[in-house]
Amino acid sequence: MNVVQIGRGHQCKLVNLSSSGAMIECQEPLQLWDQVELQLGPSSRVEAVVRWIKGDRYGMEFAHETTLEASDEELSETLRLVIARSFPELQRSADAETEQTSEEASASDRSDEEDGRAKVREERGVRHPLIWTGLIHYNHDTWPVRLRNISVNGALIEASVDLTVGTELLLDLSEAGTVFASVVWSGGNIAGLQFEGAFDLRQLAEARPEVVSQKWVAPTYLREATDESGPWDQRWGRRDLPVLSRDLQ
Repeated sequence: MNVVQIGRGHQCKLVNLSSSGAMIECQEPLQLWDQVELQLGPSSRVEAVVRWIKGDRYGMEFAHETTLEASDEELSETLRLVIARSFPELQRSADAETEQTSEEASASDRSDEEDGRAKVREERGVRHPLIWTGLIHYNHDTWPVRLRNISVNGALIEASVDLTVGTELLLDLSEAGTVFASVVWSGGNIAGLQFEGAFDLRQLAEARPEVVSQKWVAPTYLREATDESGPWDQRWGRRDLPVLSRDLQ
């Protein structure tokens, strides 16, 4: 696979692919920090931003968190469950703060605050700093994987083993359950999976995720192109867990 799609179906050449990002060659004009969705295969999408530009080549940095492909309502419900079960101290803190704010704020103040948060959600969507990992079992062996994205029908995984299209395997997400899948796209150590049956994203609340590190090391091809090293750059629109927990109340 050496062709990817961005935006509204614009085709670009995939020059190289790594666990942190990709280099693409494209006639579609892009600007630094443009956010795009790379369509790597039939059901393999990953969010990325432009980190550097050289002629018609672009260095793309992948989103660090696991993208949950769902409606805003379903995503909010899933994240609330995850925080309540894996980070209960944040849930209690958010509940207490919400109660105090409700007692102290006037109806007008609350309306302004809600309008502000609604505007943020509309502009940025619900962004979180969580990463889910798991295992794949196939060919009498087991390999650890990181979920780049997951939906009801499939997932994009990062593994330390090359997977060929057509490979059938079992994706094991620990307490979140298991699901049989087949590889429908593969490039380097990244592969797109198609699930045999529907997966309920709310099951992810059963498995404690990792939190994106505050320290991010840029891949080699980005180190000379940018001096920004923080995964919490405002242009990503991410929220740390305490803020996310409050916003979801």
